[in-house]
Amino acid sequence: MLQGKFKVTIDEPGNFVGMEIVQKEDGSIFVHQQSYIRKIIRRFGLENSQTNNIPADPSTAMSKKVGDKLNENISYREAVGSLMFAAIVSRPDIADAVGAVSRYLDGCTTTHWSAVKRIPKYLTGTSGYGIHLILHVVHL
Repeated sequence: MLQGKFKVTIDEPGNFVGMEIVQKEDGSIFVHQQSYIRKIIRRFGLENSQTNNIPADPSTAMSKKVGDKLNENISYREAVGSLMFAAIVSRPDIADAVGAVSRYLDGCTTTHWSAVKRIPKYLTGTSGYGIHLILHVVHL
């Protein structure tokens, strides 16, 4: 049906909407976003930052009343949205940290911004991580 109206090509998986899809020799599929994550890190000027071992600091208390009001020129929403996309597509390891900072899209503070910046610093050291999908055939 689509082939009648559009030129359709079928090819090996590759890049698709920020996802990098690699089909392995064993038939498994590895989905990652290494290029997208590098863009996030560059966009927010964190290329030379020290990496973190975990995406969130468990000792940071998050509430609406912690920290000073954030400068309006800082694109908090853009950063959280970019990280949310990575968490949904291929990085469930950052989902909890992104969920925590997304609660403060209105009235974000410097403490919240520090928590947001910590996530790309974690991604710097783990940019090659992703989701490995393996087909298991079950014979009954």
